[in-house]
Amino acid sequence: MNDLLKPFFPKISGGLFVARNSKNLVEMVAIWGDLQGISEAVFSPQDCWALRRGRSHFVPATTSNLLCKHIHQKNHRQYQLNSNNSSEIIPKSPEKNKLPATYPVMVEHLCVPMIAQGDALGLLCLASEESGQISADQQRLATAVAEHIALALANLKLREALEYQSIRDGLTGLYNRRYLEESLEREINRAQRQKFGLGIIMIDIDHFKNYNDTFGHNGGDIVLQQLGNILQKNVRGSDIACRYGGEEFTLILPEISLEFVKERAEQIRVEVQQLKPKHRDQDLGQITLSLGIAMFPNQGLTGESIMRAADTALYQAKEEGRNRVCVFGSNFDHYT
Repeated sequence: MNDLLKPFFPKISGGLFVARNSKNLVEMVAIWGDLQGISEAVFSPQDCWALRRGRSHFVPATTSNLLCKHIHQKNHRQYQLNSNNSSEIIPKSPEKNKLPATYPVMVEHLCVPMIAQGDALGLLCLASEESGQISADQQRLATAVAEHIALALANLKLREALEYQSIRDGLTGLYNRRYLEESLEREINRAQRQKFGLGIIMIDIDHFKNYNDTFGHNGGDIVLQQLGNILQKNVRGSDIACRYGGEEFTLILPEISLEFVKERAEQIRVEVQQLKPKHRDQDLGQITLSLGIAMFPNQGLTGESIMRAADTALYQAKEEGRNRVCVFGSNFDHYT
């Protein structure tokens, strides 16, 4: 990006800033010239008049009006113009107590918001310590460049949003079944190459239908979301947490032993049981889980076989009274 933008503004320092998803900060992603010594790399949109107003903001080197806070102005010494109104800069004498209405701020700058469909996606910033470098032509060019970048960013965000929606469950934010099936085969192949264990935990919410029947689907959704939050909290960076369908969830745990998988499953079971979910100030009651575990390669060599083994272990947990963890081919249980 630096190499693409610098030829447009060869004598001016500049940078490209992109808004974080939270919208509370913008962050420098490209830079040329000396902008790093002129502007903050990360700052609040409130520190830039262009982002606050939603339009370009230009500050020439001979005004102090509406300076952007993210620009490091170098006028901490006070200046005054000489009596002949020449461009010569003279340090203000100690006995003077007033500044003229206009005085050099040393860094002229132009901030152009990158806006698409009413959404501020970032900022194009140009700055120069030489007066007059950011001409009217340069300002028009900067506006055109910012518009094109904003459109490209909007298209990128749209593609990312569509990709996210295609692999994520809309209610819990976990991965969906499609992503699970794709990832499981990939992780099994990786486990085969690197010769490490891989664990599968199948999870089912006990008596989930009762939540929907008693509290309506909104109550059931709260239970699903709270379980999703706990699964997200209990996964490592390499783990994959999915909503398999309905009230069933699945965890893929690469590079792990059976003992650690059992510990993780029991931790999730206990944490969920300790939840106190409410819907419209009404207690939804205790949530319990049945969990089934299977391991690659001991209980299956393919994605289909390992999922079938974990589902069998889950069914065993249901048969033995629910609210417990079972491992395929064993009687690992925890009772309350």
